[in-house]
Amino acid sequence: MFSAFIRLCRYRLVCSFLAFLISSLLLISPSSASNEYPLKAAFIFNLMRMVEWPQEQTQTAEQPLNLCVLGNNSFGDAFEAIRDKQVRGHPIRVAFYAYPPAQTQLACHVLFIDRSETAHLTELLRLLQAYPVLTVSDIEAFAERGGMVNLATGDDQRVRLEINRQVAQQAGVNISARLLALAKLVDTLE
Repeated sequence: MFSAFIRLCRYRLVCSFLAFLISSLLLISPSSASNEYPLKAAFIFNLMRMVEWPQEQTQTAEQPLNLCVLGNNSFGDAFEAIRDKQVRGHPIRVAFYAYPPAQTQLACHVLFIDRSETAHLTELLRLLQAYPVLTVSDIEAFAERGGMVNLATGDDQRVRLEINRQVAQQAGVNISARLLALAKLVDTLE
């Protein structure tokens, strides 16, 4: 009974922190570049905690969760803070890649696609359809174009979370209902 109480407290703490982080993201402006990408890096880390991949992707605790950035490194050293962190016992490995992605890069659990790859977006998303990779970006209309999670900037210059749940489900990526409740759900444009 005590262990169930501890798990409940941890769950509530994670949810509270995620809600705080998302509300912080909603208040930042893209013009505040010094804060934008460190907050997005922290958000992506917490996003990893709210997502489940197919069991064959995370069979053993020693198997790392691979967080990949494709294109320009807009994050700078923002991911340094999470390099030694773990998600459900899995160490996080952060890697940066240039276009075009190699077959080994498809071992990513999370792939952040930088704005520098906008011209290749359709091809990238088509390539990734067959893999359980959580795709994240801040490219305009990313989720509507077939990505899973968009850190979208509105007319008011605030960052908002948009999720294409259908694309995630088709790839076998399960996004927490609590996270879905905090996001704007979008469908793929035809």
